[in-house]
Amino acid sequence: ADLATCVPTPVTLSWQAVPNAQNYTLSYSIVGQQGTETVTTGIVGTQTTVTLAPNTNYTWKVKSFVGGVGSAFSAERTFTTSIPAPATTLPANQATQVAYLPTLTWTAVPNIVDYDLQVSLVPTFETTVINIESVNPTYTVATALANYTTYYWRVKAHGTNCSSAWSNVSSFTTVLTLNAPVLATPANNATNVNLATALGWNAAQYATAYDVQID
Repeated sequence: ADLATCVPTPVTLSWQAVPNAQNYTLSYSIVGQQGTETVTTGIVGTQTTVTLAPNTNYTWKVKSFVGGVGSAFSAERTFTTSIPAPATTLPANQATQVAYLPTLTWTAVPNIVDYDLQVSLVPTFETTVINIESVNPTYTVATALANYTTYYWRVKAHGTNCSSAWSNVSSFTTVLTLNAPVLATPANNATNVNLATALGWNAAQYATAYDVQID
């Protein structure tokens, strides 16, 4: 249809048959850009498929030929191709030991207005801890993320007339910082402690083993 938007590429262009036409010539170009015209001659049938740039406004027209004699070109139509989804880049998928204030980056999409970025604790994104718009293909987290926690993130691009699909979902796990254990027994500066007294301390979250040192 004329003025169609978000048209996936490759694009199949089709037109009504002209009686007795033997073949057709197709002309298409980027709207407002001289020197971008592409002409395809000798098309048999009433459609052809072309690979075009994403997120770009095109105009196209067709003429018919009978015995080498060509008609005038048809009226022009215009359409805009779809926006490709960005791809997450950094942190790498399933990265570990990621800082609490990481910079998230993704591939840039040309000619877009902005991006949506979502970060979640669940891969379904039913809830989000970050849900922002960015005009740049990068975002530095402003509020520290949680210790030793896995996050999932994705991005989509917005153009003037349509939006891309969401990117691939990537995940990363923040760095593990262990708090020092708190000594419990015997009490500090205790006296007359039984030689067989067990040493005790409060558990440190995420710890799997402890080193004990006695001076």
